[in-house]
Amino acid sequence: SRTPVREALRALASEGFVEIRNGIGAYVKPLSSKDMEDLYEVRCLLEMQAIKTSIYRISNDEIDDLTRRFQAIYDACEQGDSPAQGEFSELDWELHSLLVDRCTNNYIKEIVAGNNSNLRRYQSLSVNVLGDVHESARQHLEILRVLRSRDLDKLEEVLHAHLMWSANLLRTNFDIDHFKKETVRAVSFFPSIFTKIHGVNMVNNTIDKFLRNSYNMARRHSLYLVA
Repeated sequence: SRTPVREALRALASEGFVEIRNGIGAYVKPLSSKDMEDLYEVRCLLEMQAIKTSIYRISNDEIDDLTRRFQAIYDACEQGDSPAQGEFSELDWELHSLLVDRCTNNYIKEIVAGNNSNLRRYQSLSVNVLGDVHESARQHLEILRVLRSRDLDKLEEVLHAHLMWSANLLRTNFDIDHFKKETVRAVSFFPSIFTKIHGVNMVNNTIDKFLRNSYNMARRHSLYLVA
């Protein structure tokens, strides 16, 4: 039956990756400058609130581990090397996730978790488009230094400055129309569903489980996602 594929599309639509047009089909939903503005505004508000409690719930060992890894990337940049952007993107995400995960407000954590997929799209995009790993690593090291000192006022200052820096550069340094043409590709249903977005292969594991059983049916009915 078509039911598994229909549910797969609904799952993708709920995560903001697909737009379902009644009577027409399913389309990969492109990134938009409006979405970017809205998500960064929400991200800033939630992270700034989260650190009011998470600052006291992140251990020195965790801070030291992240500091060591950011320092290695910063030192590599100082020596003229170019660290893998995927590696830096994951480390960036790990720190910002920790700031939220350790807060005591479960509603903040639920809201962030509900928007993680799209937040990751823009967070990874910012790393790939801006390409300023050196400066970003420096800012993250400053965040970690202040976090270890448990100075909440200073942490609010440096975190807000970092988030605004990232949002402003992303806002002014990429051409959204060019981006949509170059990075949002048409994809078809295979045993795994891959959407090539800003250089990152994003795999929807929920879809993968039952698309393995629906592959032949999808081919038979020529079901495609079209950018």
